[in-house]
Amino acid sequence: MSDADTPPTVVPARSSATAVLIAVALGALVAVGLGVFGKVHEPQYFSINLAGFSSGLAVKAWLATVAMALALFQLVSAFAMYRLIPKAQLAILPGADHFLLFSRPDVVLALMTTFLDAPAPTPPS
Repeated sequence: MSDADTPPTVVPARSSATAVLIAVALGALVAVGLGVFGKVHEPQYFSINLAGFSSGLAVKAWLATVAMALALFQLVSAFAMYRLIPKAQLAILPGADHFLLFSRPDVVLALMTTFLDAPAPTPPS
């Protein structure tokens, strides 16, 4: 059976608390790893003054602040989108690529039609 013939696997969306915990744990692991790497290795080559900042530390502080702001914005917007789609589902398609709408439009259409034709959830009282 080829990848094109394999039926998609539909699983319920993961709880948001678990997803946040995993994202925070991975971020903390990367931060600790970078910190250990910085302590173990001596700086090499030369430092540069980037865009008028007084030191490399100032550049790192601004870049870290911007990266954190963008990460928080991405997290907040992802939660907002997740709440807007009741009973969201994840479909795993073997052999899928970024051009799935063009390479396998029949499968995408079938998944979307099944999802959209499902009865609407009842609002909480």
